[in-house]
Amino acid sequence: MSLIKAPVYEVKPAFARAEGPDPLLPADEVARLLDEVGDRQVNALPPETSVWSVHAANHQAGLAEAVGAQDARELGAELSRLHLGQVVKGFDQAATETQRLDTDKMQRNARARLGYHALMRLATGLGVRRAWNPAQNENFPYLAEDQTAETVDGVRIALGIDRPFPVSGKGAWGLETEHGLLGYRQIQTLGYLREVLAHRLRTGRDYERLVEIGGGLGRMAWNVAVRADMPYTLVDLPIVGIVQCAFLRANGISCALWPEKLSDAPGHVDLVSAFDLGALDDLDRALVLNCDGLVEMSRETQDDYFDLIAQSHSDLLSINHEAARTTGLGQVQEWEIARITDWGLTAHPRAEFLERQGYIAQSFLSPRGAARSLLSRLLKR
Repeated sequence: MSLIKAPVYEVKPAFARAEGPDPLLPADEVARLLDEVGDRQVNALPPETSVWSVHAANHQAGLAEAVGAQDARELGAELSRLHLGQVVKGFDQAATETQRLDTDKMQRNARARLGYHALMRLATGLGVRRAWNPAQNENFPYLAEDQTAETVDGVRIALGIDRPFPVSGKGAWGLETEHGLLGYRQIQTLGYLREVLAHRLRTGRDYERLVEIGGGLGRMAWNVAVRADMPYTLVDLPIVGIVQCAFLRANGISCALWPEKLSDAPGHVDLVSAFDLGALDDLDRALVLNCDGLVEMSRETQDDYFDLIAQSHSDLLSINHEAARTTGLGQVQEWEIARITDWGLTAHPRAEFLERQGYIAQSFLSPRGAARSLLSRLLKR
């Protein structure tokens, strides 16, 4: 009995390198960022049981050293190097994994196929493309076509995004579109945005603010900020907040690094340190979002966030690989997010997150009493 393999097609969508900006953030903006950081300690790490303690120690050490030395030139270079390595994995990726694409055509074709798969599944989830499953052999011939342009247009309309895609540091790879380079990780965050919009429609609940626990490079914050329909708050390690601030400012997004009080301005992003949550003291009825992070935290850290969600009468939307017991680093995950029902939140049915294999989207609602639905608000206008 022979193994039947699907035919291998060279992907037609253009896969290209970003031309810039280089550096990601101009020197004067990097100096301004350093002034805002001042003498604050930014190299604090989460508990050793957290996978992110490993990521931060290994991949953000250069950033912490540049900040500690108040070296604007080196910090700018570190920020650019970090953004160069955003194609294959994301925030915790070494730049060499991206540089390999420069010389290996087979790797480029594989990554282009991965990005195109994610884009088509994103469009399928939004209903702007028919059901499309790249795992089915009969779908492989579609890789020999190029439906990028019409698919991207449909996605942007469905998600209410009318600005070019965020810039990528010089040398990063992504699908080439008339709206700018579309990286693999950006496609995934557009899927996160789809889940947020679906949650709001499904639950009928209205929110004044979206709070994200762990925000990577800040792409999801960008997705929400450009829609300008609510303020956004990112909670992360202080060193990561600096990276997010640089990315958002490079893309013209209003943001504040470690503010004492949260802004109510739609389209504004507040960056809060995970080690100083004072700005969240007045948090009330927010939608708390976590994409690919809670399962990698210690239970003690999870409990602190669950306390915050319950005490503020907020809701949680989790998009995580909850079935995995260990990460690629071999560390055991604290993956039982469903424990949040012990805090009085109600679990909604789980659903597959289309853009990432093995990932699950699930909403948890706090008891609020009667909540005004989006539909009822529209009808009263």
